[in-house]
Amino acid sequence: MCPAPRRACPCDRPCSEMGRPSELLAEGSVVTLSSEQILWRQGQPADRVVILCGAAAIVSTCTPGGDRRVMELMTRGSVLGLGDALSGRSRCCEAEVVIPGPCLVFTGDQLRYKVRQGGAAALAVAGLMSTVARQSGGRVAELGYGSVAARLARVVLRLCNEHGALGARGTVVPIRISRARLALVLGCRPETLCRALQDPLLSRTLTVEADFIVVPDMAQLTRLAT
Repeated sequence: MCPAPRRACPCDRPCSEMGRPSELLAEGSVVTLSSEQILWRQGQPADRVVILCGAAAIVSTCTPGGDRRVMELMTRGSVLGLGDALSGRSRCCEAEVVIPGPCLVFTGDQLRYKVRQGGAAALAVAGLMSTVARQSGGRVAELGYGSVAARLARVVLRLCNEHGALGARGTVVPIRISRARLALVLGCRPETLCRALQDPLLSRTLTVEADFIVVPDMAQLTRLAT
């Protein structure tokens, strides 16, 4: 569970600033998200910001032709919807929960008021914006090079580090995601991902199932990700 106000978040990101509890984030409301919950839909008013403490979500957008395109897989510590909420414009994407867990929620009015206050309050919001840029850059780098197998390994390694738990079969990530949607996250076609998963080395390293991903060999996964 997320902590009570004015205590450091157990995940230490982004709820901790320089090792101290964040005065800004202490004002957020703790909400537990359920799997497949829609946080918001494209075109809806941008009235809140969500910071994932133990949950994960997929952010996607619908093209004018009606195609759904996955933009990012957001894991623990990710900040969702900040730019839209600060500007007051409508949502440019849809966000859906794929791993249940707690989060912190702020209203757009709260954060815009902090900006108008200036001083330390405005700097705290600017720090959040810097966090968003840094996280986005990291996820772009994660998918920016290498084979489908290497990109998959990097994504799964992040999921294991942020959400994995040791089980009888290895490290288990309780994520509800289809192979077709996972392929969209990786930027490839579903059949390309299926072929990659049939590779003997990759198939011994990880297994993608309907409600979870299992990694029997974390050392090999790390090697594949580099």
